Formats: sequence, C-alpha cells, structure tokens
Amino acid sequence: MFNWKKNKIIFCLYVILSLGALQGIYGFSYRLSAPIQAFIPNVAFDGWKSKEIESSYYEKALLNTGQLNKRIYFKGNDFVWYVLVKSLKGHHGQHQPEICYTGNGWSVQKKETQELRRKGELINVTEMTLKRREESRLVFYWYENGSITTGNYYKRVFKHVWDDLTRTPYSCWTFNRVSTPVIENAENSRNLIQSFINKIELREEGEMT
Repeated sequence: MFNWKKNKIIFCLYVILSLGALQGIYGFSYRLSAPIQAFIPNVAFDGWKSKEIESSYYEKALLNTGQLNKRIYFKGNDFVWYVLVKSLKGHHGQHQPEICYTGNGWSVQKKETQELRRKGELINVTEMTLKRREESRLVFYWYENGSITTGNYYKRVFKHVWDDLTRTPYSCWTFNRVSTPVIENAENSRNLIQSFINKIELREEGEMT
C-alpha cells in the first residue's frame, strides 16, 4: 500500500524528473516572456529622499548592466541602504546575500523569516543580524516576481525551475535588500526598516517618480 507521508518526496521528485524528461524531448524553445514588469521604489516618498550609489565594475560584470539598482534613502538623521537586482531568464544573478556578507568578513548572528506590511499588503521577508568586529548591521531581503513575494531563496529557485519544467512564461524577478547599521539597539533599527518598507511607493521602471 502506498504510504503518502513516507513517499511524498520521492513522488514529487518523480513528477519533476518526468516533466524534465518531457522538456528534453520537446525542448525549451517555446517559452515566452511574461508581460510582468519589475516594480521599483520611487526615488522619494513619504519624506524619504535618496541618492544613487555607483555600482562597481565587478558588480556590473557579475549582474549585467541595467539589472542593478543601488540607492541610499535618508530621512532626517535616519538612513537605509537599498539594493534591487532584476533577473528575467535565470536565478544565477540573484543569490543569498549572506554569501557576500560572510565573504566580506561579516558573521550572521541571527536569521529568521517574518511577514511585514508594505502599503497594506503582507510580504514574506528574511531578517538577518550581522556583525563584523565592533560593527553591527540589520538586513531585510526578499524576492518577488509580481505574483510571489518570499524571503526564502530556495522557494524562489524552485519556482523558477518549476516554470522551466512547465514552460510557464518567464517572470521578471527582483531581489530586494534593505539594510541599516545598528547604532543604539537592534529594535530601533528594526523599526526603521519596517517603517521604510511599509511606506515604499512602487512604480514600473520608466514611469515618472
């Protein structure tokens, strides 16, 4: 007798491999791009103003020109760094940010997923607390494609692979990262980022701000 609880992983792998075999027979040439535009924050909103941060040559070479948007947003004495990476036909330009942080000497002190409000909607994000020598930083990040918003990188990759297997039209994915230093205490920094995310005003790229 088939035990679903015991064999569900094997069953799911079997389905995925079967779809992969079909794709190998019929090819990937029929896959189209979905008419979904990436939404990016306005350069100013709710008292927040911003300045563009110049991307390095290495970043442009790694992510391709035009995919990377880096800004610093400030409001009074408060500020956050914001990074957006766009990707249409692959997930390789987007990765878990802790990889870059640990490569630059940071250690992850805490990491958890949670739900935040953004202009009234709930979005799933990952929160990280980082430390490097005497410096601490709080980071929130998430991935979205117009229909899915998640702080789980593996869910983002699985959705892309599943779309490959089912020949679902390509979606434009964005990776979003908001960070700020922890100066007094983590709670103040957390409230600052949560307030920033909750007030973000999004627009399609090319629209007037």
